[in-house]
Amino acid sequence: MEHMGTQHNALWPRVEALLKCAHELATSAEDSTTEAPPASLRGEVDLNSLSRERLEAFLHERGVAAPPGYSLGDLVTLAKQAKFFMKKPTAAKPLPASPSCGFTLAKRPSSISGAGEGVFIQGKASRGTVVAFYPGCVYAESDLPLVYPHIYTDNDYLAFRSDKMLIDASSKGSSRQAFLAAWSRDHPRQQPPSGDKIDFAEVFANSYAVGHLVNHPPADRRPNVVSLPFDFLAADLDAHDHLRRHIPNVYFLPRRHEGDAGADGVVMSGMVIVAADDLEDGAELLMDYHYGMRGADVPSWYRPAAGLPVHPSVASE
Repeated sequence: MEHMGTQHNALWPRVEALLKCAHELATSAEDSTTEAPPASLRGEVDLNSLSRERLEAFLHERGVAAPPGYSLGDLVTLAKQAKFFMKKPTAAKPLPASPSCGFTLAKRPSSISGAGEGVFIQGKASRGTVVAFYPGCVYAESDLPLVYPHIYTDNDYLAFRSDKMLIDASSKGSSRQAFLAAWSRDHPRQQPPSGDKIDFAEVFANSYAVGHLVNHPPADRRPNVVSLPFDFLAADLDAHDHLRRHIPNVYFLPRRHEGDAGADGVVMSGMVIVAADDLEDGAELLMDYHYGMRGADVPSWYRPAAGLPVHPSVASE
């Protein structure tokens, strides 16, 4: 099978390295703070002893306006409710300047006119490095009749694997509903993502889960990254259980056999983005969308990428 071949064996150390970097960034954001919150926010104060002015300041720090006409006793009661039942503000959390892989990714306006946001590398990555993950809901070939044509309509975020599996990173309509249903099924004790747009990097605590935002190059530029199918195997992850939460995909329909793996030992079928050239600091990632090979409608703006680089060897540096 494809995932048991040389390609997987060569890619896994590079995929593992990027998962570890995602974990470094996530745990740093979760564990560190710039400064301790004021004593009034930590509850290290006797509310009954505060003056009206200090009670109003306490409430203001928590985003609560003191209603006019409240007595001192009423303000104390309101402050106690705010203390125990309202979310305390937290200080901003810094990220490491450079994780172990030597680079991070940033979303900002694309260098391509009219392309919206793009993905840029901060740091450097050599040719063959796994630099990003393609997030979203994964459909097996047998799932597709259940969702066609719903997820295909006006969807620029479909990634097709060579084994006829499909990854959908759209946040709209049927795509959004399918992802949220699958995510809630796999994470029954967690609150589902909210808001109009699904932030996969936030949902999976993986700042490299932005492969769906990489733009197609214009006619005068060539792609500098390529996408490759990749299967996350239980055999690889058993020794790295803490990395599983950063795999930015869910199956549309469950395929578990033993534990969280299928009968073939695959925990998740995904896709990774690999550097096809050496990437310098500040470079925008560009990838040929291969619309003509996907069986989907080809947008009017699409032109096959010129000067496609030689496919990066995954078996050698």
